[in-house]
Amino acid sequence: MNENTVRKYTRRLEDKGLIYTEHTKVRPRNGPPRNGNLLFTVRPIRDDVENYQERQLAEADAERQRQEAMHCVEDYNDQHPDKLITVTENDRPTVPTP
Repeated sequence: MNENTVRKYTRRLEDKGLIYTEHTKVRPRNGPPRNGNLLFTVRPIRDDVENYQERQLAEADAERQRQEAMHCVEDYNDQHPDKLITVTENDRPTVPTP
């Protein structure tokens, strides 16, 4: 496997917080210390599963709140057809000016 490919996928795992990498030093008996290999540490999966589940719950809660807001806008529009509220792409309600 190409060195750049390994580096790319290692970086992705680091960015996701699944592994840690540490630089090591080799100390030969005669001579100055030299750079060693990378030391890889795999984080516990349980932490990542919990983080994933928390993100999923937060996204579900945000979607529920958005749907509740849309329902309130629809109810308002049904009750006040002369003052319609529209929702734009960024989910911010706008009221047309007369």
